Amino acid sequence: MPNRKHFSYADLDHWLDERQVTEIESLVPDLTGVARGKILPRAKFADERGMRIPEAVLGMTVTGNYPSDDAAYLRVISALDRDMVLRADPATIALVPWAADPAAQVIHDCYFADGNLVDFAPRSVLRRVLKLYAMQGWAPLVRPELEFYLSARNVHPDQPLKPAPRPATSNCRRACRKHCACCAPTTSCAPCWASVSSMCTRPSRTRNTANS
Repeated sequence: MPNRKHFSYADLDHWLDERQVTEIESLVPDLTGVARGKILPRAKFADERGMRIPEAVLGMTVTGNYPSDDAAYLRVISALDRDMVLRADPATIALVPWAADPAAQVIHDCYFADGNLVDFAPRSVLRRVLKLYAMQGWAPLVRPELEFYLSARNVHPDQPLKPAPRPATSNCRRACRKHCACCAPTTSCAPCWASVSSMCTRPSRTRNTANS
């Protein structure tokens, strides 16, 4: 397989054929970093080599709404809500690991109808920033900022998520060693009852220092 940096549409087609991909998630990041786009059948993706979506999609909020009476938004997004032409970047193709049937994702670049890149699209902005770095002889170092939430095990996708059980804290463990009563399930230590109750009833160990 050739270097992904020089991945062509022919390479992309070969990659999809090898993995028997039937659907393509055609994606573009909006200004908040959320992936927007459409799911296309493989044949439609291959025929059109892109798609059209309104430029207002780039300005959507994280909740999927549009800002109202926002001067900064109106300076960027045309009131005409023009269509953008999206073209796939073959180097970004990747399998969708959670899909039941073979599916892939590919990130697109946004173009105006005249063929110029949409200047406020995140990937266009990134290109300009990288060019400024290159002019200084610099190379940016990028690392992800991982954010996540812990939740209790969800056994049904239609049920809402619930907070994960609180783990036993060191303070609670110390208290349980001294006062087993604090671990009664009716007290504030109830969440850690299962993990420390056995410790509370375990005989304490005495250290033999006679021969040390």
